[in-house]
Amino acid sequence: MNVFYQDDQVTLLLGDARQGIPALPAQSVHCVVTSPPFWAKRDYGVDGQLGREANLEDFLSTLVAVFREVRRVLRDDGTCWVELGDSALDGGLANAPHRFAEAMRADGWYWRSTVVWAKPAPMPESVSGWKWVQCRVKVKAGWDEKHPHPSNFGGGLGEGHHSSASTGGAFSGSGSV
Repeated sequence: MNVFYQDDQVTLLLGDARQGIPALPAQSVHCVVTSPPFWAKRDYGVDGQLGREANLEDFLSTLVAVFREVRRVLRDDGTCWVELGDSALDGGLANAPHRFAEAMRADGWYWRSTVVWAKPAPMPESVSGWKWVQCRVKVKAGWDEKHPHPSNFGGGLGEGHHSSASTGGAFSGSGSV
């Protein structure tokens, strides 16, 4: 992965997570914000690119494997935000974001929050609408509703972002990696 931007408080990395994340030290990342390529949407002309798997199940398996490495490098008080859109399948939607959320939960993450990204003028696609953005928070074992982790914050994330209380949520790790 390449350093896309760096200053004294933040380093933004850009590249294929499958090669870059394993090189990072454990417990070294405060926050992950990512939008992996959506399944069967675009071909970037890169051999073996994420999102061009033969079927949705293979795509989800690949993503879950990537996020196992994310969990390893994410600090116990870190957060992970994933923006993932849907794709067409058999004349309807593949339900990829929700299937991803369930696959992550099956892999030991806890779904904590879903943020709806309202897109009044989306580009490059010519359709109006919104996408699900799921937040994953890695917390120490013992978290419960009576003693919420400080990173379990509520409210919006700025203009164009709306918290959705009725749609489920984000993930927390178990705290044991």
